Amino acid sequence: MSALFITGADKNDAKTLITAGIALTMQSLGYSTGVYKPICTGVNGAPQEIALINRLDARINTYTTCEFEENREPFMAAFAQNRPIEPLALLGDYKKIIPQNEITLIEGTNGPKTSIAQNFTEETLIKWFQVPVLFVVSAANASNAADVINSSGVNARGIIITDYATEHKFLPQTLEKAVRAPILGIFEQLPYEIMAEDLITEIITKVRLETALGMKISKL
Repeated sequence: MSALFITGADKNDAKTLITAGIALTMQSLGYSTGVYKPICTGVNGAPQEIALINRLDARINTYTTCEFEENREPFMAAFAQNRPIEPLALLGDYKKIIPQNEITLIEGTNGPKTSIAQNFTEETLIKWFQVPVLFVVSAANASNAADVINSSGVNARGIIITDYATEHKFLPQTLEKAVRAPILGIFEQLPYEIMAEDLITEIITKVRLETALGMKISKL
C-alpha cells in the first residue's frame, strides 16, 4: 500500500486536478485507488473535489470527513458553522481508509500552515498521518514556496509546478536547489473540464510517478 499527501504552498486549485490525475492514472493501471479529502470548504451540494473525481472515474473510492459551506480556512469555516473540527476524527477515518486501497491520495488545503483546529495545523495532521508530501506550486506564486516548504517540517517527496510559462524557465532549477526536493512534474494550464483520458496522458508524460508514490509501477 502507498499513501501520499498532496498540498500546496498556498491556495492552489490545480492540486485538485493533479490529485485527480494521479488517482485516474493509477486506477487505469489496475491499482485500487482512493482519494481522501479530509476537509472540504465552499461546499454547495457535493464537494467540488469529490464530484470531479466521481465524474472522471466512478471506480475511484472517495472519502471526506468534514464539509463546510464557507470557502475559508478550515478552522474559520468550522467556526462559522459552530462545528469544530476534531483532529482525532480525521486520523480515525484515515486509518480506516488506508487498508481499503492499494493507493491512497490525501488532498490537503492551502498548505502546511493552514489552521484546521485551535493550535492544530495541516502540518500536524501530515505528521499524524506519517505520509510523504507532494507539493503543488503555481509558477506565478513560487517566490515564497521555498520558505513555506522548508519551514514546514514535513517529508517533502517532491514538487509539481503548475501554470508554467517560458518566462519561468529558470524556476525549476532554482526551486529544486532552494528546497532540496526534486521537481517531479511541470505543467502549463490544466483546464478544469479536461477529459479523463487527456488528464491521464498529461500525468503519464509529465510526472515522475514512481518517485512521487515511492513505488515501482510495473505497468508503466
